[in-house]
Amino acid sequence: MGHKYNYIFFDAGNIGNIDDYYCICTEDLRKENNVKVVTFPLDYTNSLLHNLFILTNHLSKKLKIGFLRKLWFPFYFKVSKFEKKMPFCFIVYGYYIKPDYLRFLKKKYPNCKIVKIHRDSYNIWRRKNPEFTDKDMATLFDLQMSYDLGDSEKLGMIHFDEIESITHVEVSDKYPIHDVFFAGAAKDRLPILIKVYDYLECNGFKPYFYLTKVAENERIQREGIVYSVKNMTYREMLYHTVNSKVVLEINQGCVDGFTSRFLESVMYNKRLLTNNFTVQKNKYYDPTRIQCFKCINDIDLSFINDPSPIEYNYQGEFSPKHLIKLIEDNL
Repeated sequence: MGHKYNYIFFDAGNIGNIDDYYCICTEDLRKENNVKVVTFPLDYTNSLLHNLFILTNHLSKKLKIGFLRKLWFPFYFKVSKFEKKMPFCFIVYGYYIKPDYLRFLKKKYPNCKIVKIHRDSYNIWRRKNPEFTDKDMATLFDLQMSYDLGDSEKLGMIHFDEIESITHVEVSDKYPIHDVFFAGAAKDRLPILIKVYDYLECNGFKPYFYLTKVAENERIQREGIVYSVKNMTYREMLYHTVNSKVVLEINQGCVDGFTSRFLESVMYNKRLLTNNFTVQKNKYYDPTRIQCFKCINDIDLSFINDPSPIEYNYQGEFSPKHLIKLIEDNL
């Protein structure tokens, strides 16, 4: 497919960590000859310069001296020459991108396009990024896109499915290592997670939940629940996913989009247990592969022990390469 732009994707993640969630998700893009993925400003430099950048930004914010931070703007990313000379399109996800940097880009590259992708709810993003005024949102971005169906419909944004690249995951000799697996930040989901865990365990199953961001005084101890201050690496998470009978997805109360658990289930042919009825609108939904529930007692336990193989016939729709096509079609 021909492209109209050369892309700079301002992503997130840990520099140089190939097991990082964001690195794995954008793996397909890193192979494209017209896309440069930026993990963090100056991710191409050494740790000394990177730490100096962080220190300068900290001092700039603390002392309210904006020009210190702006000195780094020309060096945020570095690309070797793209195969074709085309205008830049900057895709913004990383939280380190601020309005003044986008104004710098528009001045330096007057023919560029800037696209904001929301991989969290819009309200959460605005709350975490107060620097962006309503005027900034309207004038700095040529296109805004959301993975959340509710936000897309309410705010008139283009909807995209959450992105993820498929990667190789080893199957354990001891498969299955868990009956039901969940991993993630508890957020507002802790009460229902505990209820689901207890229901499964009381019925003879062995769930394994790995939870982060739970205050010590809120940690209800269970044999199969691990509370951690550190995220599980995404590659390890995929290992648990692939080697469990069923993946559990519990959506946050304000979110109406597909999470990575849904994508992983489809990509790696796993049964999914979810409270997100939005999945029923997706072409991959089939009640033999995905069970939706409102109340704990709605869970059909025979679903977990069903030995019949499943096949979603995944065609690569969640690859970030399709996000590029969607952007091309809407700019």
